[in-house]
Amino acid sequence: PQAMLTRLAHPLQLLTNGARNLPTRHQTMRATLAWSYALLDEAEKTLFRQLAVFAGGGRLEAIEAVCSANGADAQDILDVIASLLDKSLLQQQADVDGEPRFRLLRVVREYALEQLEEHGEAEAVRRRYAAHFLALAEQAEPELMGAAQQVWLDRLALESNNLRAALDVCLAEHDIEMGLRFGGALWRFWEVRGYLDEGRLWLERLLAKTTARTSRRAKVLAGVGRLACNQGDYAAARRFHEESLSISQELGDLRGIAFSLNNLGNVAFNQGDYAAARLFHEESLAHSRQSGDQRGTAASLNNLGILAVELGDYEAARTLHAESLALKRTLGDKQGIAASLNNLGNVALNQGDYEAAFTLHTEGLALKREVGDRQGIATSLNNLGNIALTQGDYRTARPLLEESLVLQKAIGNRRGAALALCNLGDVAYHEGDSDTARALYTESLSIRWEVGDKQGIAECFVGLAGVARMVQLVERAARLLATTEALLEAIGSYLEIGNRVVYENHVAAVKRALGEEPFAAAWAARAERLRIYPNNGCGFDNYTCE
Repeated sequence: PQAMLTRLAHPLQLLTNGARNLPTRHQTMRATLAWSYALLDEAEKTLFRQLAVFAGGGRLEAIEAVCSANGADAQDILDVIASLLDKSLLQQQADVDGEPRFRLLRVVREYALEQLEEHGEAEAVRRRYAAHFLALAEQAEPELMGAAQQVWLDRLALESNNLRAALDVCLAEHDIEMGLRFGGALWRFWEVRGYLDEGRLWLERLLAKTTARTSRRAKVLAGVGRLACNQGDYAAARRFHEESLSISQELGDLRGIAFSLNNLGNVAFNQGDYAAARLFHEESLAHSRQSGDQRGTAASLNNLGILAVELGDYEAARTLHAESLALKRTLGDKQGIAASLNNLGNVALNQGDYEAAFTLHTEGLALKREVGDRQGIATSLNNLGNIALTQGDYRTARPLLEESLVLQKAIGNRRGAALALCNLGDVAYHEGDSDTARALYTESLSIRWEVGDKQGIAECFVGLAGVARMVQLVERAARLLATTEALLEAIGSYLEIGNRVVYENHVAAVKRALGEEPFAAAWAARAERLRIYPNNGCGFDNYTCE
């Protein structure tokens, strides 16, 4: 089987032997293709060979851009395409937007690639191919944050195979400047559509090829840092963003400085360092306003709003998110609008306005589905599940949280997966299933411990304390609650209002069960409880940082 799989990678080599009593041209696939190719005129042969560079087929405008170097005009190319279609050497299909796409079947393309190499055209055609798709990526880049973002995200998705092949050309030809331009244009597409592993791999390969401290390197560093942060690899994300910031500072690039500071604020926030996060976001906001960058301003306001919620200042959070939302509506940024609706929904939930929270999250989810924002969809599903959980509707909460968990794992967002696991732990806890609750909280805690999410660790301890109470391990519950308090004191944070109520109920119950003196002793030693381990083991809202 392995030998067959190896040969299937080159199907033309596999299909070599036919029946010996057939005409020579039918004895092998290669011979059949050679016979068909020989019957073509020179214009048909040239286009047939050059079409082989398209890894995902090509639209007419792409074919014209890549295959017209020999002086053929658009009508000439269209005529040759029609002829190749008639001869069944080329296939036509419609893209989702109705535009025709032309492609060679895999075996036919392999033969055409051989002919392209034999005629010495491969290098020049591949360079035109890479240049065309770079132009497409750079045309799409500013649109990914504007009113037409859905159209351009879908277009890039349709061209994914061609974009990968074009990046391969850059690496093979050692054209790293072109590769960095690709990376800088595409990272947001990879982020929104949830291709975190693939995007990070491309960007790291490109960065490894050069150390030149240019604006293009800074941009790619910022992109790979965003993808790493979404994966929960905060140490790597910080390194990428710090280098990006350093380069932008050397170049005096205010927008680049603001963006890197914003990203470092997100890393600090995700690790529970709220004091650092505030400083980064406030400085980023100042730079964005100074440079007139409305998108950067909106992002910093959004992230300061998230921080305000964690610190319990819901009115400030609402004001910050409302200002950010207004800017995004002006820009027509649907993904950004959906993020602000998500975050305003979490403010409403924390203030006990469940109806407003549900409406805001539902509206945000609809926009995220429209744009195809996989990460955003997973976030909204988690938060709608959390609303149901908070209201005691566990039957509704579970499937929403489970769907969020599946998406987060598929995307590779470990922090998001940990949030969903914790909320599913809450469902199990409230339904009286201590074993399942403990397993879910512990799995969530393990991820949060590994990525350094201190707030998340504290929240998991609250859940595990509840399980300990459920199975009459009151002293263990006391230790977990004391550790939670010490950890929150250390990072200067608070539990969100729903979790704070649960936490305070646990503390009161444990205090009654233990008695005043044993409880006071456990509490007095809480600083020592910061020597915690993952096996010591939450509804939690999922905010959308930008």
